[in-house]
Amino acid sequence: MPDSVTPVAGRSEILVGAAVGVAVLAAASWVIGLAPVLLVVGLPCAVAAAIYLVRRPQWTVVAMAVCEVTNISGVIGPWGPISFFRISLLLGLVTLGLTLRDPVARGRLNRWTLVFIGLVGVFLTTRFLSSIGAADIGGAFGLLKNEVADLAFVVIVMVLLQMTERQWTVAAAVVISFAVLSVLTLLNQVLFGGTMSFGGFATVTQASGELVTTLRYGGPLPDSNFWGRHLIMGLPLAGALIVRAQRAGLRRAVMGWAAAMLAILLGIYLTQSRGTFIATFVALAVWTVLSGPSARRAAVKVLPVAVLFLLIPGIGNRLLALLADVYGSQPSYSIDPSVASRMAAGEVAWAMFNDRPIFGFGPGGFQLMVERYSGLVPTAVTNPPTAAAHDLYAQMASEAGIVGLLGWAVLVVGVVLCIAIRVSQLALRSETVERSLAAAVLAALVAWSVASIFIHLSYLRTFGILLALAGAMAAQTGTQWREPLRECGRIITAATAAVLLAVVVVATCLTASTTRTHTASQRLTLLLGADVEYGKAYALDVRSREVVLPSYAALMVAGSPETSAVADTVRGIITIGVTAPSREAAVASLRIALADAEANLERFGADSLYVVEPVGPIVQRDKNEQSSLATALALGAGAMVGLGAFALLYRRLRDRDRRQAPVAPPPVALPTR
Repeated sequence: MPDSVTPVAGRSEILVGAAVGVAVLAAASWVIGLAPVLLVVGLPCAVAAAIYLVRRPQWTVVAMAVCEVTNISGVIGPWGPISFFRISLLLGLVTLGLTLRDPVARGRLNRWTLVFIGLVGVFLTTRFLSSIGAADIGGAFGLLKNEVADLAFVVIVMVLLQMTERQWTVAAAVVISFAVLSVLTLLNQVLFGGTMSFGGFATVTQASGELVTTLRYGGPLPDSNFWGRHLIMGLPLAGALIVRAQRAGLRRAVMGWAAAMLAILLGIYLTQSRGTFIATFVALAVWTVLSGPSARRAAVKVLPVAVLFLLIPGIGNRLLALLADVYGSQPSYSIDPSVASRMAAGEVAWAMFNDRPIFGFGPGGFQLMVERYSGLVPTAVTNPPTAAAHDLYAQMASEAGIVGLLGWAVLVVGVVLCIAIRVSQLALRSETVERSLAAAVLAALVAWSVASIFIHLSYLRTFGILLALAGAMAAQTGTQWREPLRECGRIITAATAAVLLAVVVVATCLTASTTRTHTASQRLTLLLGADVEYGKAYALDVRSREVVLPSYAALMVAGSPETSAVADTVRGIITIGVTAPSREAAVASLRIALADAEANLERFGADSLYVVEPVGPIVQRDKNEQSSLATALALGAGAMVGLGAFALLYRRLRDRDRRQAPVAPPPVALPTR
């Protein structure tokens, strides 16, 4: 009996001792302050942990990945001068140096390692070239220095991953981190109403939005859009872990990874980011297509359930509102302010690109030039976005020009091609589990790139974890890459031809259903009438009183549904426009509309303070119009033709290559005695 009680007593003593130690530390922190306690206790623990990790590279790379995807450096950074990123980078460098001494680990490095480093080098070279002639050379080279450190971190992670071959472990660590943080945001929403940030790991952002149904959570980040782009990376990885657990027959693991995937989906929903919603569907679609026939059959079965997600409040209705804001004809003051701000930022970025198309204005140049260009673009907003272009590709174009866009394309497309070769190789070998993870990494890269249409480049190291994971998996391709490369070539060739054919079909259908019209417009402004004798400054200030111009625009076109009036409350301009079958008819109708506008103001008594004054000449534009039904039918026909053409062309290319493959000579029978 005493022998059976002794271990329990020992464990109880350990628990009691731990509780007493925690209580003593808490009391000491309350008496002498938190900083001294952390210095005395935390520093030795951190040194011990660092010594433990540098001797175990497989856990070092996991720790580096977790620190980045959870943004520990950003959350804890304001608490003191310690930079977790610099500590993590130093830890990775030391671990890399020690690991390179192992001949087995060193032997796992190959030419694919140099390919990855070369892709990173090409991108940094283009950033250097764009920094030489930057608008602010000092600031540009400061940002370039940070990018060099970030990508050095990425290269270290990739090399450690390749030498340790712990891709599954890192994928699991990323998924668990995202799932835990998503659960914290859910608890903050459900139990605390957004008041409990859990130390900064479940923050509520200040962003609002049209038709949002919950608070918008940024997790460990200050922006929900960036957090949503992070979560997309973990979604297909969770799916690959589910496939692996299913193949191994581990039911509990399947349930655990399924719960993690559900938690990430809930975290994505709590971002209320429409760009994240779109990229989520892209991630799941690409992963299921690339994971093999069984995954595609399962996806077809659950497709009706996936479509039902569009009916959830905050998803489908917000996406429809986004389409109406972007492609509708309503004035900028009546659409979602965030959409108008992003439209203006994109127009500013591309206007900058038009002025400096080769090298751009240098890293950070958008912030310097946005005020200069914001008054020249069609979309006017009161507070133009000065931080960034809200579009990675527009940002690259404005700050680095064609050179920068090519550098980014070389990096991302190069890594995508490398991992696509690995996916093709695994598909030829019928290796489902490894193929599922490679397909998940490829899908995450594609989805992250799609989400970047709606948000600029930031948190490069977090995206770098995904690049490193892709590079390490691509390095396992080895020397047998020619046939997988030919397979990728067949897919790319068939897809390119199919897309071109689909574009031709869509263009033909739209051309056949197009109605060509002509639009004539005249810009107007309001000037004070002759009878105004006092309060002239107040009367002239029609821009800060945002209801004045829209009200006058509505009065001008009252009773004329065929005439449009758009008020620019930022620039103080009202644009009257009409559409007619010919240019002469459009101009004649516009003159009648302008006369009717002045008559309406007189009829409503609105001409007592202001008179209408034209600004500039009449502007004429030709316009092609299609009905919504015709556009939908054209897109549907193009999609059907494209899919059919891809399947047919791919099959023919594959059969042709098989016929042209050299046939091995029959074995020669040895003579028998």
